Formats: sequence, structure tokens, C-alpha cells
Amino acid sequence: MCKIDLVKSHLMYAVREEVEVLKEQIKELFERNSVLERENAVLKSLANSEQLSQLSTQTVPSSTPPQPAPRGKAVKSFTLLCNQRCKAV
Repeated sequence: MCKIDLVKSHLMYAVREEVEVLKEQIKELFERNSVLERENAVLKSLANSEQLSQLSTQTVPSSTPPQPAPRGKAVKSFTLLCNQRCKAV
């Protein structure tokens, strides 16, 4: 197996592993979002119109900007492997 094929196979493995991790995170976030939406609907149904109007006049605090996703261990190990291979050449 030539070096390019080896690097390609390691990269594909790392990407597949990261995709699986991200799919799981997305699934968990969707589930959490569903729970929060149901909770929100219940709370709205229990609130009176005055409380709801107060909520609508309040400004929503600015959320923090999204943080980049942490690199998974597969990508880190792949990067390390590539760096080691490049130094060896």
C-alpha cells in the first residue's frame, strides 16, 4: 500500500468515526430540544396572559456565539500520525 493510500484510509477512518460521534450528538440535541419544547408548552399553558405579556416584552439575553466543535480523538490521532509521517519523509 503506497503512502497516499495509507493516509487516505486513515483519514477516511477518522472522518467516519467523527461522523458517528456527531450523529450521536445531533440525536441527543434533538431529544433535548423536544423535551424543552414540551416543557415550554406546558409552562405557557399554565401562565396567565399578564405573565406571557411580560415575557414577550423582556429582551432575550444575547447568547454566546457558537463554539467550534472539539476535535475528536480520531482526528487528533490522525493529525499526529500525519505529522509523524511528514517528519519521517
